[in-house]
Amino acid sequence: MACRAWTPAQRFVLRCFVLLWFLSVALWVTALHQSLGPLLATIASAAVQIARVAGSQASASNDLIRAGTLLIEINPECTGVFVLFIFAAFVLAYPARPRWRLVGLIAGVALLSLVNVVRLAMLVRLAELWPSSFEYFHEYVWQGIFLGMTVFAALYWARSSD
Repeated sequence: MACRAWTPAQRFVLRCFVLLWFLSVALWVTALHQSLGPLLATIASAAVQIARVAGSQASASNDLIRAGTLLIEINPECTGVFVLFIFAAFVLAYPARPRWRLVGLIAGVALLSLVNVVRLAMLVRLAELWPSSFEYFHEYVWQGIFLGMTVFAALYWARSSD
């Protein structure tokens, strides 16, 4: 049986998964997630400042946000780093010019990071207004919206690169 050449789509998927694996291993080897303290505090503070625009009385101290009766801890998963890895792997694996990949990485990571902070700000406000619904919106609604926005951003960038 003759060996069939891989299609461009198959090569892209393979590159994407290899890059995602590499980024995951790099995160684990460098223990980057354990040194995100300053970033966590910055995200907590930014989320509280945005929530205050919507009338929030929340406060932040390091990586902790007090919102009504809830104490919300901003942890490494709250940075969106794992979803950003998916986006980065997609952009780096996609057959586009190197300069366009760089533009996609910078713009996409910046945009998705901003969306993530707005997501957290909305959750802070929700925690004050309807504390019983916080867990549901945190675990299900916003996780799905954020992942969907990441896929949309990746596909929009890919379509724009042609």
